[in-house]
Amino acid sequence: MDLHDEKKSKVFGIFKTFKGLVENQTSSNIKYLKFDNGEEYCSKQFDQYSIENGIQKIEIVPLTPRENGVVERMNKTIFETTRNMFSNAGL
Repeated sequence: MDLHDEKKSKVFGIFKTFKGLVENQTSSNIKYLKFDNGEEYCSKQFDQYSIENGIQKIEIVPLTPRENGVVERMNKTIFETTRNMFSNAGL
């Protein structure tokens, strides 16, 4: 198992922790999970957990910003902000 596979195998546990934190801090439940058909989201364990917790999994086509526009725009904003911060710091 290489490092990439090892990281992917940890996604389920990290998602459960993330779900608990988000739902505790916002008093709202996660209703949807959009993902790009990544293997880490396609396990029987993840499917069962999603069903038990009322989370609808929505598969999107990888590398298509128009299907996941909000995230793509946020990524662009974060990268541009980071780039500007580095530039202003003289790095």
